[in-house]
Amino acid sequence: MSNVAQFVEKTINDIILYSGNKNEILIGNEQCGCHSCDCTNTQKHILMLLSKENFTNRQLAEKLNISTAAVTKAIKSLEKVDLLILEKDKEDARFIRYILTEKALHIAKQHEIHHDNTTNKYYDLLGKYSVEEKIIITKFLEDLIKTIKG
Repeated sequence: MSNVAQFVEKTINDIILYSGNKNEILIGNEQCGCHSCDCTNTQKHILMLLSKENFTNRQLAEKLNISTAAVTKAIKSLEKVDLLILEKDKEDARFIRYILTEKALHIAKQHEIHHDNTTNKYYDLLGKYSVEEKIIITKFLEDLIKTIKG
């Protein structure tokens, strides 16, 4: 049984090493189609979220599980490369509305496709297991997260 525990530890460490500083792990390469796009995954994720609805920096931070300072930095970078236009809300000037440029909308869509492709890879992987095995996998992952969080 200790071999299994060691394998779990090694697997978690491998995932951490693979993920680097990313706040999400996506499988495969994203095909955004623009070679000049140097956006981080966080910036792409922000664009994807903003393409669906307008969020405050605090809401984006909560959705991405990052600090509001990190969101502000990402937003400023996106604005600097002309992917986002910041506009004061007409009804309440305290709020900023984010307008995505055409290029930003394209990047957001490609990031969403990358998410969908990753989910499909998980479905394919889980297709190898029986319903009973999937229940055990789910229970193990839930317990693992609870253990890690303490």
